[in-house]
Amino acid sequence: MRREMRIAELVRRWPTAPALAAAVLYGGTMAAAYPYRHVFELDRDEGINAGKARLLEHGYALYTQVWNDQPPLFTHLLRAWFDAFGWDLDHGRGLVLVFAAALVFAVYDLTRLADGHRAAAIAALALAASAYVQRLSVSLMIGLPAIALATLAIWALFRWLDAPRVGWLLASAALFGASLATKLFTAFLLPVIALWLLAVTPADQARLRPALLWVVSALVMSSLLLLALAGPQAAGQLLAPHLAGRHAPALQHFDARGLLLTGGAEWLLSGLGGAAFAWLIWHRRTYLLIFPAWALTALAVLLTHAPVWYHHQLLLTVPYCPAIGVWLAELSQHSPRSRGWLAMQRGAACLAIVALLSAAALHVLRAPRPPAADPRQAVVAALRQHLGPRRIAISTDPIYAFRAGASMPPGLAVLSSKRAATDLQFEAEIAAAFEDGGPEAVALGPSAAGIDAALQRGMGERYAAVFATEAGGGITVYARRDLLTTAHP
Repeated sequence: MRREMRIAELVRRWPTAPALAAAVLYGGTMAAAYPYRHVFELDRDEGINAGKARLLEHGYALYTQVWNDQPPLFTHLLRAWFDAFGWDLDHGRGLVLVFAAALVFAVYDLTRLADGHRAAAIAALALAASAYVQRLSVSLMIGLPAIALATLAIWALFRWLDAPRVGWLLASAALFGASLATKLFTAFLLPVIALWLLAVTPADQARLRPALLWVVSALVMSSLLLLALAGPQAAGQLLAPHLAGRHAPALQHFDARGLLLTGGAEWLLSGLGGAAFAWLIWHRRTYLLIFPAWALTALAVLLTHAPVWYHHQLLLTVPYCPAIGVWLAELSQHSPRSRGWLAMQRGAACLAIVALLSAAALHVLRAPRPPAADPRQAVVAALRQHLGPRRIAISTDPIYAFRAGASMPPGLAVLSSKRAATDLQFEAEIAAAFEDGGPEAVALGPSAAGIDAALQRGMGERYAAVFATEAGGGITVYARRDLLTTAHP
């Protein structure tokens, strides 16, 4: 009894303590139980992101020397994180896990502010029940960090509504600016949040002022970050590939139909989220209408966008969770009809909560475990063996170069099907990478958009095959003939 009283007093004095506990619990559980350590690669973007951080560490400048179609903030944070904890891919994944824990904190606390701790706990559980959230929590990719920062921005606005101090409004704008400086795909939330602020600002205040101050501050913050970390020359690389991707023939089959697959894989959250949105709209929960507005706007944008990748599902999954938390919490508390109806509602809510808890546990238990000996490590060893003092290598999948301790040529830091399909200078960049001797080693494997064929043309006859394996779809390692000390057939 005394322990319960002490906990209740703690929550009363520090209402954010449960949100912090939920974040620590999620981060700790994922670090201890999710099998991401020693996984060779969770996504091809991991090698690209780690490679850009390494080039930054070696003194190359983003955009002028390192081709980069993403904003710079995460790359700079990752470089500092690697410097602090060591240049190991698992350490970089730990940085993303910190952002994931921050996302859990934001979802919990903003839901608490809207509907109490019961709803907040269910919302956090719903977030943990997402297979995509779990996987992307430990993948060295920038989508989840950008969404985490945007969600923290909305959390700060809920704090502002709870205690109208301009500091919360400015903090929210700064967090959203940081989100845009991480990945631009959260830009669609700018008008959504502005319109929501107009709707929820109390009538006795100047309604336009908070929304205008927030929008201007968010744009100023993102502009300052982009100018400080990238410079004005970055605009072309940040915008042109994404605009060209909408019409590139090679990318048209990566269209919004992929959302049917990702949404179907998360059928539990998709179903509960849709029902929760309908309930919020029917009951006119104005403060919470930002979440259906977020999801519906994201869906409208993605339906006209190409390419659409699986990590775009987060743009729908994350706003589902606060709505699910409030809806299930309300179902389990009261009914306007009868005791029998209340019992039915409570039973349905409890069943949904058990399903969410089971899904969260099953996603961890069913996550693929890394093999005891990954044959792709032999490719890494072959690359490492043939590196010279410059330690420059090209691999069609950049993860091999990073794991070998090599840097990709700065102009080829991003080797992706999207770049090959949209960058008119891509072939010229490949040719330039092989000038002045070229990289010391090259690992060629299957790749989209003819990247491997373009690299083969750049190599010419100056490289000899020194290793081949069927692992990873079939990879061959080449070394420069002038650097070989022994003959190779």
